[in-house]
Amino acid sequence: MAVKRGVREFVCRISGLFLLVVLFIAPSAWGQIASQGTIAVKVLDQSGAVVPGANLKLEDLASNNVRTAVTDSGGVYSFVSLSIGTYKLMVSKGGFQDQVFESVSVQATRTTDINVSLTVGTQAAEVKVVEQAPVVERTSNAITGEIDLGQIEELPVIGRDISQLSRIVPGAVSNGGQTTWNGMPLAATGNNIDGVIATTSRMKFGGASQPLVEARIEDMQEMTVETDQLNTNAGFGQSNFQVNFVTRRGSNTFHGRLFEDHRNSALNANSWVNDAGGTPKPKFHLNDFGGSIGGAAIKNKLFFFGTFAMSKQPGSYSTSASTAYNSTGGTNFPTQAAQAGNFTWSDANGTHSINLFTDVAGPAGLPSSPNAVTTGLFSAINGSLSGGTVTPTALPYIDNIVFPVQSPITYWLPTVRVDYNIKDNLRMYVSWNMTKWNQPGAGPPPFPGAAFKTYGASNKFEYFTAALGFDWTIKPTIVNQFRGGYLFNLAKYSYDASNGYLKLPEIDWPSSVGTSGQVFNNLPIQTYYPLVNAADNVSWQLHKHLVNFGFSYYREQDHYNNAPAGFPFDAIGLVTDDPATTAIENYFASHFPNASATDRSNAEDLYSVLRGRISGVSPGGAGFPYDIKTGKYSTNVSGYNLNELQSAWGMFVEDAWRVK
Repeated sequence: MAVKRGVREFVCRISGLFLLVVLFIAPSAWGQIASQGTIAVKVLDQSGAVVPGANLKLEDLASNNVRTAVTDSGGVYSFVSLSIGTYKLMVSKGGFQDQVFESVSVQATRTTDINVSLTVGTQAAEVKVVEQAPVVERTSNAITGEIDLGQIEELPVIGRDISQLSRIVPGAVSNGGQTTWNGMPLAATGNNIDGVIATTSRMKFGGASQPLVEARIEDMQEMTVETDQLNTNAGFGQSNFQVNFVTRRGSNTFHGRLFEDHRNSALNANSWVNDAGGTPKPKFHLNDFGGSIGGAAIKNKLFFFGTFAMSKQPGSYSTSASTAYNSTGGTNFPTQAAQAGNFTWSDANGTHSINLFTDVAGPAGLPSSPNAVTTGLFSAINGSLSGGTVTPTALPYIDNIVFPVQSPITYWLPTVRVDYNIKDNLRMYVSWNMTKWNQPGAGPPPFPGAAFKTYGASNKFEYFTAALGFDWTIKPTIVNQFRGGYLFNLAKYSYDASNGYLKLPEIDWPSSVGTSGQVFNNLPIQTYYPLVNAADNVSWQLHKHLVNFGFSYYREQDHYNNAPAGFPFDAIGLVTDDPATTAIENYFASHFPNASATDRSNAEDLYSVLRGRISGVSPGGAGFPYDIKTGKYSTNVSGYNLNELQSAWGMFVEDAWRVK
């Protein structure tokens, strides 16, 4: 199946009476790409008159990159397409004292407004503003929240993933375990890392505020949350809510860190509830460790930043807490007595027991010994029982086994970013963020022991974003920004659940008897949704106007690979016209007429298991996928069941200007 969707949009804002009224109330945001910020400068003299022609010099304190400009006839100028960080702003004009702002903060998607008041005097006299100029937005109507990572780093954030902090931004509302903002639907949310869409669009109804790649404290320099009034060049046409993450970058100063987050239940007290109920303290063990380093490979020119972290959580779970085989936990199977043909039940007249072979089948001329295949399964099950805890069930001929499954989890979390100042007016960066993890034993086998080991399954997940960015200052009044990238996301569920399932039949026992052991509940499923996106934005300052125009594009190819389940399902049971059905019904009618229909049915189920009587055969639970290349049904696991394409592109033009 192929689904192609194209979305073409053209948004053009023109000067008009309605827009003029809006601008008096809430000026439009300066256009900027998700990983960039803006400094808007307004220069006045002591009387409050505008100062045109003032010289501006902006220096990035991390890389020493310098941009210069001159205020226009209205005494204003905006530095757009700025990397996040701290800057130094110098303002000069003949006949006035120079003024220097030593620390000006720039945050992603936000505008820092600087009002400069020049004092008459000689340029040799310099006025320094040493306190940090914070982000105070007067020229943007975007509703944006910024997470202060400087404060967050001092807190013990479990898992080191900061994306969950979007929930503390005003407007966040929890609904049914999901979080949305300002009443928007979950599908309206989106996120990006360095301008790369970081969550697939498929199955987006669960929300997309958190990237597939973990946004870790040691990797991210900034996190901002745009909850309303996004620019026309934001969101790639997918959302009107964006969480923006920016990877840390290197500077002329070398810096690094080492960290270890160690957790062990031996260091914790038991809960009051557990103590009161006599429940032991649950075991838990986790090591989350890593380090980072950043600096300059070539001073003022080439900068790098990199991290590597791992998270290792050894552990196991009990099938009593998580199982695919029995709703009450563990796995049910026939008792030793039942395996020999003894069927036991209780009713108002007491407990009764019969042997289905000697009392029923033999006198009726039916087979009176277990089937060879069933005997082999019984032997494997009985040999596995020492690996767990066996307890009786409500049915006296059925026991239950609960057993531990080893399931350690290991994460790998590397990050790399390189920034290069090609020229004073041309900068570029590349970044790569990855999250990869593996969980052996994610799906339990039906029984413990070597005979069933290959019926368990493991999961693997691999996600990464690769970003590329160019910032080109064509002239002080024209700046071009390009962002592009790739999201790789591959999930393999039960990837190692083989055991020849393409060749062997699945023997499916009735639930009243238990689980055969020859059952393939863990089948490999693979999802692969590669996504590419690109955006270009030109900012042109023309007198009092700031015109932004450009395009955005994304393309996502969705591959969902169902396991073909290329084996028959042998459903064990007795059909109506099976002679065994008649024999058992007649025996109960003559010897136990008060037995319930359920008891008679359970006796029939047990006999069908002992003898391997087949009530039906199906070609496979998941069926065979259709191969669009050959025009046939495939038994190859690599064949895709689903192949969807979704893409969208859009162009935009936006004009924002200062009325006064």
